[in-house]
Amino acid sequence: MKTVVACGALALDVRRIASRRGWDVEVVPVPALLHNHPERIADAVAAVVSAGHDVAAVAYGDCGTYGALDGLPRLAGEHCYDVLAHAEVRSALDEEPGTYFLTDFLARTATRCAAGRAAERLGLPLVVREVGSDGLERQLELLLA
Repeated sequence: MKTVVACGALALDVRRIASRRGWDVEVVPVPALLHNHPERIADAVAAVVSAGHDVAAVAYGDCGTYGALDGLPRLAGEHCYDVLAHAEVRSALDEEPGTYFLTDFLARTATRCAAGRAAERLGLPLVVREVGSDGLERQLELLLA
């Protein structure tokens, strides 16, 4: 069975997409908190590979690894925002430079209420844009084809 090594923030979406598409893959999550230490991401992915998994895809963008995941069949882009909502993110940054984004993973752990309070403290509006996982699905399809 092929393996998709997934960032913990994307693992649920990867599993959901794989199940719906009927892909026979094992999704092995790597802790999402590694984003606080991106220099450790490549070693965590390498540990899955060295454990004997037949890795078909790595569900990570560059994510601050400065190319350490290059050479692996990984998602294109610098980070989740490039994967999930590239056009929407670029548009928002063009409209409002300095815009701060949360993925649904971060929103679930920070809650919208807390995000609203944080925006209020900063004197900024909280704008929620649902973008779905189509971008992730398209990239996984290319990697697993």
